[in-house]
Amino acid sequence: IHDVTYETTETELSALLLESKEIKRLQPRFNTELKRYRKYPFLWIDQRNAYPTLGWTYDVEGDGVEYFGPFSSRRVVEATLDIINKLFLLRECGGDINPGSGNSPCLYHGLKRCGAPCALEQSPEEYAAEVRRVMQFLRGKHEDVLESLTRLMEKRSRELRFEAAAEIRDRLRMLRRVIRQQEIMTHSIREQNLLILTPALRTHVEVHLVKGGRVVWRDVIDQARPNIDRIMKQVKRFFTGAQRELFRHSIEDINEMRIIATYCLSHREESVLLSINDGQPLKRDAIAEAIGAIGRS
Repeated sequence: IHDVTYETTETELSALLLESKEIKRLQPRFNTELKRYRKYPFLWIDQRNAYPTLGWTYDVEGDGVEYFGPFSSRRVVEATLDIINKLFLLRECGGDINPGSGNSPCLYHGLKRCGAPCALEQSPEEYAAEVRRVMQFLRGKHEDVLESLTRLMEKRSRELRFEAAAEIRDRLRMLRRVIRQQEIMTHSIREQNLLILTPALRTHVEVHLVKGGRVVWRDVIDQARPNIDRIMKQVKRFFTGAQRELFRHSIEDINEMRIIATYCLSHREESVLLSINDGQPLKRDAIAEAIGAIGRS
């Protein structure tokens, strides 16, 4: 070592993000931990298909497919996919299908892992309802799925279709076990819209604005005299008009979100996360209250 330079950051989180980027840029010989961007897998579901299927991939693209994740490893995403295939009746074959009463259901139908829409054993409406349940489950809306399946089980029982009701009962048991074990704790990245507030040096707060699972703006503001207008301007900029869809994810974006998520989890007593959605737009008072509530050690 013949020289040492340093750069001061306002927060530990900024330092972690800068360190990760600089190590990957400079490729220091003896640092092997953070040299390369790690690829994280995602679940995907393509609703452009009349009978959508579920799969997983390392690449996230703005191609109309909805993605859920990221997951920590290939093993985890494959285990999650297997659980969902056992819980819900979506087809597991690839490509398009041409439903007809003359078609023979495949092995997955016999294993009760598919409703066999190809053979009209499952109507288009029933298949669409099953797709909605999968989407709700992956978005974290477990109660809606549980209630929907419970109502369907009770309906089948009233219709004296006891075998069908028993199958749904078994699915409910497995579903509750999965939720209890927290084996699936991911959401659609399209719905990861957040304002993240973390303590900064002195009396400041660092702000990260996340749009669709991607950091689109960051700033440091004075906690004692916060400029709420500046924050609201950025929220309006990225969540209205032409900027509504920013669905371009690079491996750098995904790596950055993993660092931020890990930091917020380990500093959850100090940080504040505010959700941004169309139904309940972010309000000035909520931001001001959150900034005032930021904890400091």
